[in-house]
Amino acid sequence: MNILPTPSGPPRPGAARVKDSSATVPARSGPGVEGAAGETRDRAEISPEARELNGGPPSAAPEIPAPRMREVLERLSNGHYDREDAQAQVLKSIARDLGIL
Repeated sequence: MNILPTPSGPPRPGAARVKDSSATVPARSGPGVEGAAGETRDRAEISPEARELNGGPPSAAPEIPAPRMREVLERLSNGHYDREDAQAQVLKSIARDLGIL
């Protein structure tokens, strides 16, 4: 519970600046920090060895042709994938892709 007392008497000197909500951000200093004109950003470098530990660079997902996407969207709107046998087939396919089966 917060109780804020009502001020009495004339305002104190400097009281107006307490109500000023504009705060200044402290200047950054140190290595790698430049002025506003030459702003730098943090960066991380990952060695080729570390990339290999994770299986190499991420591969792009295969592109699905537009006619196939239309077919899938039609099946979704018709409730095809709400059926139990369709869900089981999708789960098996995902498990196979993940190397679980």
